[in-house]
Amino acid sequence: ASLILTPQWCWHDHANETGEPVIWLDVLDVPFIVAINQWFWEPFPHEIQPRSRPKGENLKRFGAGIVRPVGPRVHDGPSPLLVYPWDRTETALRELAELEASEGGVTVEYNNPVTGGPVLPTIGCFAHMLRPGGVTRPQRTNASAILHVVRGRGITIVGDQKLEWETGDVLAIPHWTWVHHENGSATEPAFIFSSTDQPILEAFGIYRHETGNGAAR
Repeated sequence: ASLILTPQWCWHDHANETGEPVIWLDVLDVPFIVAINQWFWEPFPHEIQPRSRPKGENLKRFGAGIVRPVGPRVHDGPSPLLVYPWDRTETALRELAELEASEGGVTVEYNNPVTGGPVLPTIGCFAHMLRPGGVTRPQRTNASAILHVVRGRGITIVGDQKLEWETGDVLAIPHWTWVHHENGSATEPAFIFSSTDQPILEAFGIYRHETGNGAAR
């Protein structure tokens, strides 16, 4: 369940060097890019892209979290960190849950280690942990979201619809619709990855978020 970025203007290809199948979820900003007539695609001139940097170099350089390398800084654009290992994300969620008193669960945002902002200018990525038996507070935003169940089972109430889910399921959450999650296990936490178009809305100053008690920002 690691997060891997393939930013714009970066060559990328996929290869499976094992004997087991590999399955991933693609999250794209295609509707927005097409709407503003900025769709570009260019094939690499060779079948395989050569590796020009040492394996693991990117994570070693930008993955420390509390420090960053000294040198030229890029203040705009996508995150220079291209892989976010799930084990580090889960550890962060579990440690945060020890500090937070929220009954439903906790949430962290994947961020750009240089700017502290979203991982991509058009896509925000988050990870959620639902406590055993946890029920989150209802909320709604004007951002649309895609959810992927990393581990666990439960239900999500979207408007007046009840959606049951388990490990590997994908849910679509429409904008400005009340939603809350319920962990179906009383003994084990559930983990969910989500991606939204929140950064686009924030860039235009029109992002809105409302919780069940009417508080908004």
